[in-house]
Amino acid sequence: MRSLVPQTSQRCAVALSIAIAAALPACAVAKTETGADVSLSAAVASNPFLAVVGNPASVSASLGISPWITFTESASSLRLSGDVRVTEYARIFSRSESFSANAKGTWQIDPQLNLESSISYGESIVGETNLIEPPTRATPVFDDPTLIGLRSRRRSFNTSLTAQYSPDARQRWGFTFYATDSRFSNLASGNDYAVFGETITYDRVFRRGSFGASLNLQRYECRSLQSCSQVVASPQMTATIRLSAPWTLSASAGVSYSSLRLPTEQRNTVTPSASATLCRKDAKSSVCFSVSHTVEATALGGARPVLSGSISTNYRLTERNRIVLAGNYSGSTRAGLAGDTFRYVGVRLTDEHQVNRRMHLLVVGSHSITRSSFFGQRANTEVSIGMRISIGRMS
Repeated sequence: MRSLVPQTSQRCAVALSIAIAAALPACAVAKTETGADVSLSAAVASNPFLAVVGNPASVSASLGISPWITFTESASSLRLSGDVRVTEYARIFSRSESFSANAKGTWQIDPQLNLESSISYGESIVGETNLIEPPTRATPVFDDPTLIGLRSRRRSFNTSLTAQYSPDARQRWGFTFYATDSRFSNLASGNDYAVFGETITYDRVFRRGSFGASLNLQRYECRSLQSCSQVVASPQMTATIRLSAPWTLSASAGVSYSSLRLPTEQRNTVTPSASATLCRKDAKSSVCFSVSHTVEATALGGARPVLSGSISTNYRLTERNRIVLAGNYSGSTRAGLAGDTFRYVGVRLTDEHQVNRRMHLLVVGSHSITRSSFFGQRANTEVSIGMRISIGRMS
């Protein structure tokens, strides 16, 4: 297993790049949609980077541009998107920039076989809390609680290739290969790292949902400061059930087997792994509750168990006005390389008013607290006012 995961994922990463490049000429004559989201905001925050030392309150102004273009032809599509964001801070940083670029393609080979591939690259300051964001990132989720507040620039490259095969109407097989490379500019006690993995899934479809199983194999490789490699195998039982017309439940349960190889020793651990998401959706509102306990890649401590939970509610007051309330928890108590504990709790309330088809006004308030056994507790309260303008055309 130790050699299979990285070699297979690296080959698939190359295949993914070739597939996306090959799709571009084919999509040149397809139906094309283009657009962009432009956002402007001003914010007041007590500690926008959740800094360890002092209380660096600041006023900031932010400009963000998120262009996209989609090519669609028959049952295939290719979407290219990006995001560039510049924030000017008073008192702490003169300027902070972040950007990302993404490509995602889907192809229907035949009625039984579908392929999906993606590749992305992004840079941002870890811990920064920009509240006026593109719609796709309306709810902040911190996949690595060990990073919050470290003021490090994170450079991340991600790629994946997924094949879904349905031999008949009641069965689905899925195969995914993925790779991630994360680099940090200032992480004194952590690691640059890479993750290579593959996931196999099987689902049996019924009238009210599906039951199945999955197996995820991944290899974590340290790139700096410490020499280590970690292999994680996570078998799971999965289920998705429509409880009633508006309610849906998705859940999984299993274990994660971790093998950590250090220069002087090898550690093997077994960790319970589970997740559950309960959602209710109707024409006027939606609410989702989610909780999970899984082994995740982190910069401080290798692949470690992470407990996370979230609640998100979206309620439409009128045809042009909606309220969004989101809450998140993320924490880790132990790791393969270090025993530090990390906790993050955040809540955010957004009042969004649609002025017209293209312009939205937003008022956002948030409060977040993070705590670690090494850095202690930090908190941030932030209020932001801004607008988002959508620009698009079809040719």
